[in-house]
Amino acid sequence: MTKRVFLLVSGDGDFDAMNFEKKFDKQEVYENMLKDGVTRTVVFNEEEWGVDNIYVSIHEFDVIDSEFIGFMVTEFLDYDYLKAKNFYEVEVRS
Repeated sequence: MTKRVFLLVSGDGDFDAMNFEKKFDKQEVYENMLKDGVTRTVVFNEEEWGVDNIYVSIHEFDVIDSEFIGFMVTEFLDYDYLKAKNFYEVEVRS
């Protein structure tokens, strides 16, 4: 199995993971983090009511399969939780 990379996304607001999905390209954020040499960053989500900080961190795993990911999502996460905090798989850059 090859290494798998995920972005963990959370923020100050209730819907920051959903807003991240709508406003940002996960792969582009990941690539920019690598280019900048950081494993954690903050992106800003501007809305009519203000600005939320959205926190993004890179997490790499050597051995993990899709079945395990599905199990975790099904058994431990619910929709309301995922609106605020979620993880996204990105393509590993060589």
